[in-house]
Amino acid sequence: MSEAAKHSTLKKLCGLTNGSYSAHLRESAIANGINPVGKSNDTILLEWLLTRFDTTETTLANVKNDYATTYGATNWDSLDTLLPSCPFGINKTLGFYHDANTASTIIDSPGSLFAITDRGDNGVSPFTTTGGTFPSYSATSFNSEYPGITFGANDFLAYPDISALDYSSTGMCLIAALQVTQLPSTFKNLIGKSTTTNQIEFVLQLSSAGVLDLRISPDGTNGSLVILNPGYTVILNRPFVVEIDFNIASTVFRVNGNLYAYSATSIFNGTSPIVYGDATKDGTFVLNECALFTQSLTATERLQIREGLRKKLAISVSSPEIVPTYLSAGQSNELGLASNAEAPANLTSGPITNCYIYNVPAGATQQLQIGVNNQANDASSFGPEMESGRLLAETWGKRTLLVKQALSGAHLANDDLSNSFYPTTGSQWTALITRLLAAFAYERSQGRECEIYCTFWFQGEADMIGVTSGGTPYLNSYQANLDLLIDTLRSIYSLRGFGRSNSRFVSILSAVNISPYTTVFNGTAVNKQINVSTIAACDANDNAQTMSIEDIATFNLDNLHLNAAAQVKIGNRRALIALSSFAPFVTFSAKPRNFIKIAQ
Repeated sequence: MSEAAKHSTLKKLCGLTNGSYSAHLRESAIANGINPVGKSNDTILLEWLLTRFDTTETTLANVKNDYATTYGATNWDSLDTLLPSCPFGINKTLGFYHDANTASTIIDSPGSLFAITDRGDNGVSPFTTTGGTFPSYSATSFNSEYPGITFGANDFLAYPDISALDYSSTGMCLIAALQVTQLPSTFKNLIGKSTTTNQIEFVLQLSSAGVLDLRISPDGTNGSLVILNPGYTVILNRPFVVEIDFNIASTVFRVNGNLYAYSATSIFNGTSPIVYGDATKDGTFVLNECALFTQSLTATERLQIREGLRKKLAISVSSPEIVPTYLSAGQSNELGLASNAEAPANLTSGPITNCYIYNVPAGATQQLQIGVNNQANDASSFGPEMESGRLLAETWGKRTLLVKQALSGAHLANDDLSNSFYPTTGSQWTALITRLLAAFAYERSQGRECEIYCTFWFQGEADMIGVTSGGTPYLNSYQANLDLLIDTLRSIYSLRGFGRSNSRFVSILSAVNISPYTTVFNGTAVNKQINVSTIAACDANDNAQTMSIEDIATFNLDNLHLNAAAQVKIGNRRALIALSSFAPFVTFSAKPRNFIKIAQ
């Protein structure tokens, strides 16, 4: 297989366009959470393919051919001719995918039949119209030079409902490339999930003034429609990309990458079909591509699709800033009792450049500043967030966000829930998720998108000595509870499009020289046993790891709470671990404190 053919195949598989085959392969690997450093192209390709589908094969040759046959090809070398030309390349399930760029998927018999073959993952029936007025296909109707399906007055297509398209706990994301060529005389539905029997889930509607808005129903009736304002004002004959992301607690509406509406309301989970067009309204629009993913997408995944459509269809889109976000949680040493007076000058001379933290009282993200909003034990103290935030923001060289939830004495047990991080009923868990959602909502309101790159967990002392009301030590269930916390957090990240389902998780181990915790549990000192449980939980989860502080832990007079020198070292160390997830984006010198560069 020639280098050109290999590159063409890879471009169609992953939807990226930059660089040579090697550069392209590495770019796609990184986008899928694979570190390509020091690996051959074949090794990277094997690991990358194994992230995209289930197979029992293990060698590259067999995996490639196994992958090819899933697309209907006889072998890998013939895969290029069968792959769709879509720019998606997203490792999420496509509920349906319609593509006017592939003429062979369209049947246009004026007056008798119009149908689009679904190219999604479910293999369901095509959109079909056999009566009434039909849309029409043209090789140059979209943006003057690209194929499109034109929906004029009264034209529509209905897609039979299937269970795979019903809203579920995994969310949904619809993305479409559209163009309006004539405004309607009244409201016209462009794309919706509704029926003629008055059941409705959502509808994308265009007004006679050219305002495109999204209307959603929380209970499936027209009477409860929620209109997400403000809408997007279309420009005739100018194409645009619509993104609608539904998840369990919100709906987000974007056009050309810009946020136009956000609602804490989600849609009704009904059994209504997808419908293009409006059987009773005039006005004209053109559809080039439309895909419905049966999972929420991350900001990076939406950007990848948006950029692919922009390049392929010459659509002018913007790319909202994606903010690297770091979540931290724990008890008193995460909260921070180190003295500000002992902090180094680079943490006390004013707001930290490019580093922001979500401040609950203000209801906004603010530039991180010691003694002002770093959310330590009091205004005279700090924790690891200061040095972590400084190094992370300095390395990225752009806006970086921290979300912190910590409380002295907080534990992880399913007991005394008023002081617990136990998912999903502990009060600290609820506060953590509430704060996280509020931070992301605020950033979205400012036109920015966030992705969680790493979660820092600094907790365990309370579970060393705590016991349930029935006398059972918290230590008995710590491993299982930490495993549950990691899994539940990542499920939320994936479901809401906050980040990869296996984003980095770093748990800071307890220092065994913490003097108050030297009692014995099952023959082992509790301060050592908590670390055994923590290591086991992290070992059971991909991309989760522990971080030792034994060599850098020094304490205040109570020999329990870390002093300023230790908090700075811990903050630095965990930031370096978090940044290592993005190699080779971040390159460090022999002395890890000093970063060299970040490649954008």
